[in-house]
Amino acid sequence: MQSLESSLQMIQDLEQMNIDGVQTVAALEDQDEQLDKIEANLSKVNDDLNVVSHNVTDMEHCGCNIFRILCAPFKYFRKRESDIIKEEVLEKFTNNKLKQKDDDTVIFRSSNKRRESTGDFLKRLTCDTIEDELEKNLIHIDQGIECVKNLAIDMHVQLKIQEPKLDRIEELTETNDSVVEGVNDKVKKLLH
Repeated sequence: MQSLESSLQMIQDLEQMNIDGVQTVAALEDQDEQLDKIEANLSKVNDDLNVVSHNVTDMEHCGCNIFRILCAPFKYFRKRESDIIKEEVLEKFTNNKLKQKDDDTVIFRSSNKRRESTGDFLKRLTCDTIEDELEKNLIHIDQGIECVKNLAIDMHVQLKIQEPKLDRIEELTETNDSVVEGVNDKVKKLLH
């Protein structure tokens, strides 16, 4: 009797795990969509910042026409460390974009590996209804474990898909920070 109660409790626990797993996979899919939007927005911000940087550079050149001869050697032969970092990050970003287009691989799991339960999880001693009920519960538990395993695989696949997106978002953020810092420095110089 205690085994029957334990098997019923396991079924309830597995059903709750299944519900939680489905909700987690749905949340991961929503997160994936949000990451796509964030990446697109950061790319747009990056493009806009590059336009602003170019415009500020043009303003810098306009203000420096009188001193062009004096400014030229220093301006063109001395690169700031943040400019070098910006160029390296932009180069990595464009290389990663090219690799991503060549490397778009999706991991699929094969569902034909599911084993079929043949029953007979326990040896029959009394051949009564309690043993029949326990056997049904054990089959149900086996199927529940298989569902939870498949949900775990789905979660793993979603996380593997999102990992490179997070890396690209981090690189874009660093690039944007570097560009903003460079533009701020140029604007401060223009104002003084």
